[in-house]
Amino acid sequence: MLDVISNNFKFFKREAIFLSDVIALDVSKNHSYVVWYRNKKCMDEFDCLHNQVGFKHLKAITDSADNPAVYFEATGVYSRPVVRFCQDNHLPYTQLNPLELHLRSENLRRVKTDQLDAHKTARSVTENNYRQTEMWSRDYRQLRELTRFCDQVTNDIKLVQGKLYTALEQTFPEEEQLFKNKISKLALNVILLIPYMGFHGQN
Repeated sequence: MLDVISNNFKFFKREAIFLSDVIALDVSKNHSYVVWYRNKKCMDEFDCLHNQVGFKHLKAITDSADNPAVYFEATGVYSRPVVRFCQDNHLPYTQLNPLELHLRSENLRRVKTDQLDAHKTARSVTENNYRQTEMWSRDYRQLRELTRFCDQVTNDIKLVQGKLYTALEQTFPEEEQLFKNKISKLALNVILLIPYMGFHGQN
């Protein structure tokens, strides 16, 4: 009985996918190649620049489509403009795992062509079930962006501190005997007053 219910669920889920038009994108830097599929038939394809004009054209396509669902590979910063477009226009979208897409789409990456990859992504979507990306609230998205920015600033500070530690060990090896924190304000001000070891002896 459970097997019958499970099979029926998978069937209806697959049918629900076919009822939605597929908008598949191959995302690159500053642009995406877009294909629009309906019932496994390509309705339109074009290159979409990641600017106001390009997204206006994409918006016109999604408005013309029947229950459009957008699919594209997660490509870090390159795919963020597409994510923002989908969220601002309340479009259901799925960020595909590149490895999963590759395994489910034979030879997808053997020859890298934006147009070919976009079509293969659309065909893979109609033949496989991919989990739709959850759409977060605006406040949560902003919090994620701020957290990512904070992490980046923290990593930059650690990198600079590491270089500073190395420089101080080479030029002022005795500093660690005087100060517990070699890059404290007091320690750095003392080094600023005495820029090299022979300076104090000359005065």
